Amino acid sequence: MKYEKLFSPIKLGRLQLKNRIVFPAVSTQYGTLDPHGYVTEKTLKWYDKISKGGAGMIVIEAIGIHDRPSGHLLRIKNDSYIDGFRSIVDTIHKNGVPCGVQLVHWLSVSHKYRNEPTTIDVKEIQEIIGQYVAAAKRCYSAGVDFVQLHAAHAYSLASFLSPAANRRTDEYGGNNKKRAKIVVDTIAAIKKECGKDALVTCRINGEDFTPGGVTNAHAVEYAKMLEEAGCFYLDVSVGGRYEDGEWYSGYSGQRCIPPREYPEMCNLYAMENVKKAVKIPVQGVGRIPMPEVADKIVQENRVDLVGVCRAIIADPEWPNKAREGREKEIQKCIYCCHCIDTQRHFTPLSCAVWPKDGLNGDKDFVYVPVPADAKWAPVVTYDKIPYAGKGSIYVPHIEHFPARDK
Repeated sequence: MKYEKLFSPIKLGRLQLKNRIVFPAVSTQYGTLDPHGYVTEKTLKWYDKISKGGAGMIVIEAIGIHDRPSGHLLRIKNDSYIDGFRSIVDTIHKNGVPCGVQLVHWLSVSHKYRNEPTTIDVKEIQEIIGQYVAAAKRCYSAGVDFVQLHAAHAYSLASFLSPAANRRTDEYGGNNKKRAKIVVDTIAAIKKECGKDALVTCRINGEDFTPGGVTNAHAVEYAKMLEEAGCFYLDVSVGGRYEDGEWYSGYSGQRCIPPREYPEMCNLYAMENVKKAVKIPVQGVGRIPMPEVADKIVQENRVDLVGVCRAIIADPEWPNKAREGREKEIQKCIYCCHCIDTQRHFTPLSCAVWPKDGLNGDKDFVYVPVPADAKWAPVVTYDKIPYAGKGSIYVPHIEHFPARDK
């Protein structure tokens, strides 16, 4: 086989993967809008296509664990969502692919819930942990193989890990161990409630790429703590913070989702350094466009798994075509980031390179341009605050999301 290492099996905890390719969590906005976030037939068709495409594992898209606005984002905030979510899991499993789910909590929606954790009290922190535990129980009851706590980008747990965003002086801030406490406590609470053998992982940032944020040195220390807490593997990303531009529009956002101007594997060093620090498997992501690039990464033992997101959105058969020596038939991602632009506008996921008649002739999956006059920027104000006695940094307060133009 041409890409022998890429298509070699790997064991993650008790899961056996047929290859090293992971389709990471990406929000589709295919859920219902009113009421929020229930699974639709389009959701199931999407995961049927992806799970037939040949990836070794799938992380089901970001699932909201609480009741706050975020367009068509899927939810698991109460038991009424379990049956729909089970249908996603069953769809993926019938195609022989293990799957996890990414659980997300966000602070940056209103004046009360801001993009940093300093203003909330300990009771609210305990409520967040409780929401993660309740969501995890629902996911396990629906048959999912593992849960992933989203502690990267602009989500709540990531803000706790960020020295810039987390300026608490109590047990949840002040040093690496205290900043990581909410994540470690959440893992412990899930294992206590769902069983010590429950598989839990985290997505963390290997770098924030913002002043005063998480550095690669921080990430290495956090990774060690999460391994000790019981994570069975780690998914490492970068950036996506809002300190330099909301909705992935600043440099941090570009590093998170590198456009075509950025080189291949531009973030891999951050994941590689985390891998060197822990014994559990580590997944790397970011501008891994073609099979030869992915195979080289794992051949060189830089990471154990490769997260291929936009390239598989462009062609869900990417893994199968690579395995069968048909890589010349792959519909290549052009890294235009249209798929990300759809998320900014809370519109359904589409791709600029999808065929005019849709994926495999399926009209549900055709390219839909975002209207040129669409508005997406939330109202943001920046607070200038002292940082570590070495000057000042600016931390955003995202006050609200205005109504979208129809």
